[in-house]
Amino acid sequence: MAPVIGHIKARATESLDGETTELYKEEHASINVVATAGLSANYRMSERLDIFVDGMFLYRSLHSRGAILNHKPVSVGIGLNYRLE
Repeated sequence: MAPVIGHIKARATESLDGETTELYKEEHASINVVATAGLSANYRMSERLDIFVDGMFLYRSLHSRGAILNHKPVSVGIGLNYRLE
């Protein structure tokens, strides 16, 4: 579980024949708590080098305000960690 703090500013304008019209201007801030679930695997290749694979398979808003906050994103990351010392 993790707190998520968000702040969004959005503005749209339209220009026609040299005249600019503001279509909308929105600003929204919120604090939310989300729960995520995933899987991580690490493999030590040497004393200084690790390879890892991470995946997030569930994202659930605990303060939901709509379906978009409870969609099921899938993200996968692959990387190397190298210890300098």
